[in-house]
Amino acid sequence: MKILLKLRRKRYTFLTRRKLRRQIRELSKSNKVKLNIGSGILTYDNWLDLNLPFFDLTRSDLWAYYFSDAPINNILTEHVLEHLTAEDVKTSLTFAKKYLHENGVIRIAVPDKNHPNPAYIEYVRPGGSGSGADDHKSFWNFSDFIDLAKDLGFAYALQEHYDEKGKLILGELNPERGIITRTAQNKTKSHIADYSSLIIDLWLEE
Repeated sequence: MKILLKLRRKRYTFLTRRKLRRQIRELSKSNKVKLNIGSGILTYDNWLDLNLPFFDLTRSDLWAYYFSDAPINNILTEHVLEHLTAEDVKTSLTFAKKYLHENGVIRIAVPDKNHPNPAYIEYVRPGGSGSGADDHKSFWNFSDFIDLAKDLGFAYALQEHYDEKGKLILGELNPERGIITRTAQNKTKSHIADYSSLIIDLWLEE
C-alpha cells in the first residue's frame, strides 16, 4: 500500500509539473511570467503560484525545467527565504538571476532583524514563538541583503526596512511588482502592532 501511494504521489507531482511548464511557456509568449513562489494558498490575479513539491528554489534542475526557454518577468517571495539557510538563499538567487528577463524584478520580503521591538524579534527569529518560526533558518537585515545583492551583481531598491538606528524607512510598494501583506503599510496583518518586513527589489544591473 505504501509503495502504491508513493507511486501515485510521484505521478501527481510529475503531471502537475508538466502542466505548470505548459502554463509558463504560454505566459512567456506575452512576457507575463509572474511567479508567486512559496506562498501556499495566498494567490493573486495574473500571478502563477509555485510551491513545494512542484518547485524547489534550491534545485537547478527545476529552474531549468520550467524556465530554460521562458524568461521570468517577476518573482515574488513573501516570507519564504527565511526558511532557507543563507547559503541556500544565495544559491536560489543565483539561479533566479540566470533565468530572469532583462527587465525582470524580484521582490523579496523577509522578517527584519533590525526591528526594535523585542516581541517582534522573538516572534520571527529562527526558533521563535511565531507560526512557522521553528523552521526559520536565516535572519536578515538590510545591510545583509545589500551585501548579497552586490555580491550577486543585482541592482536593488529597499522598499521597507529598519535602519541601524531603529528608524523605519518606507519606500513605494508598486503592486505591479508584487503585493506584500506582511508590511508596516498593512495595519491588519498581525497581533504585533508594529509588524513590518524587510522588503527589497532586485533586478539585473545594466
